[in-house]
Amino acid sequence: MEPQEKFVEDFGLFFEAQNLNRTAGRIFGWLLICTPAEQTLDDLTDALQMAKSTVSTSARFLDEVGMVERVSKPGIRKDFYRIRPGFWEQALKGAMSQFAGFKQFAERGMDLVADDAAPEQVRVLKEMHSVYSFFSREFPALLEQWEREHREALNDES
Repeated sequence: MEPQEKFVEDFGLFFEAQNLNRTAGRIFGWLLICTPAEQTLDDLTDALQMAKSTVSTSARFLDEVGMVERVSKPGIRKDFYRIRPGFWEQALKGAMSQFAGFKQFAERGMDLVADDAAPEQVRVLKEMHSVYSFFSREFPALLEQWEREHREALNDES
């Protein structure tokens, strides 16, 4: 297996391990390394050696969840898929909102647990609250630091 093929297959397996669609992972993996960076559905089908309907369904899923985007090019009637610019930052910001949501559920759960609840049940809720409180508090600073470093790196490139 060629290194590119292995990368794509491994990315698909990684997606699958995250309870996501393996084909979507293969498409995303391919879009990370392919040239040109924008690929038509036919390009994806040929590169991945998969049925067009399967690729279309998974590409549409990736578009709907914001990982890729469909773009058009003047004079070409086909859509092109590419990794959505800013996807990584948006994914991390989405994780931050999940942290806050889980923290709130932990608080609500602790309010609802009866005084005679099993100690393990209380411990699980306290641990949930602790971990999501920590990440809610610390993660924004990490993202801000990354944004600064990313801007500096972009400025150094130009």
